[in-house]
Amino acid sequence: MRKPTIIYILLMIFTNPAVADFYSGETVNVTGDINDDVYVAGGEVDSFARIAGDLVMAGGRLNIEGEVLEDLLAAGGEMSIRGRFHDDIRIAGGDLVIHALIRDDLIAAGGRIRVSGSSRIGGRSALAGGEVYLDGRIDGPLHASAGKVVISGSVGSDLMIWAEEIIIMPGARIAGNLRYTSPTPALVHEGAQIAGEISHTAVDMPAAPIVVGVIMVAVGIYLTLAVTAVVLFLLFTAVAVRTAQVSSQSYWSCVALGLAILTATPLIVAVLMSTGVGSLLAIMLLLSYLLLLVTGYITGAYGFNVRLRNVFKSTSESRLAGSIWLVISLLLLSIIGLVPVLGLIVSLLILTAGMGSLVRMLLQMKNEAAQ
Repeated sequence: MRKPTIIYILLMIFTNPAVADFYSGETVNVTGDINDDVYVAGGEVDSFARIAGDLVMAGGRLNIEGEVLEDLLAAGGEMSIRGRFHDDIRIAGGDLVIHALIRDDLIAAGGRIRVSGSSRIGGRSALAGGEVYLDGRIDGPLHASAGKVVISGSVGSDLMIWAEEIIIMPGARIAGNLRYTSPTPALVHEGAQIAGEISHTAVDMPAAPIVVGVIMVAVGIYLTLAVTAVVLFLLFTAVAVRTAQVSSQSYWSCVALGLAILTATPLIVAVLMSTGVGSLLAIMLLLSYLLLLVTGYITGAYGFNVRLRNVFKSTSESRLAGSIWLVISLLLLSIIGLVPVLGLIVSLLILTAGMGSLVRMLLQMKNEAAQ
């Protein structure tokens, strides 16, 4: 990976530069030669373009072909990826099918992932989902976590698997070691070639429920947060708009205030609890703090949503459009949150900015009422 794509996405959202192409709509087709980064959101999206920069996509059904010279970041329900990609691919969705030449890394999470026989990945790969099928070629190491993993292609380095059912097909080639965690031994067919050692870590609990459970918990948290955010947005639209305005006018002041509240409140609660006399006040403050954490993150996500809509030039003022964009923003933040270090930083910025802008807005309302 030559440059941190997600950092560029965040800079694009917060600074809104004019050096990228943006597409949105129910049905979107991207064609031609494009010398900039491309950002696309829609119900059904097709890309056949040659893109000199990054390609970032979100939608219900994604079909990505052509050529991308830098990174691909995509999230969708159904996804088909073909063509040539000169840098990393990071994707998440329900049904992922990959028929592509990828020069660098592949990171994918989904319900069902298939890397076809025509695919070749030059770097390392990490695949997580309900079912994972590798028919193609991976030059680097592969980490796979799923209920079922089937390997019929080739891995140019070590293969690490965590799954309930593991099948190594005839013709599969593993240049390094095979290390796997599973309740039962892997089914290694005659004709499969494994150059290194084979090591099996047995577990009492089937791996599939663990993997599926983790995925379901993550999806459940996201859906709960998304539903809560949409309900609060529909009930308190004016408040959401005002907090976004406060955040845009003094963003870093809101972050500083939110950070102060985030770090100081637990200390105050601890001091109050230690006195004994302030226990009731400490409990009330703690409950308020927990509520502020949730509403603060949702408020910060709404501010992120406003900037994202500005980037894609979405001018619709309907509550339905606002709700849809809010859900997309939360999904994008969830994906970014999976990135080590950067995800933590972005989540902290969203949380503190939301907490700070919400508290500043409430103080402004209090001052206005006093006048």
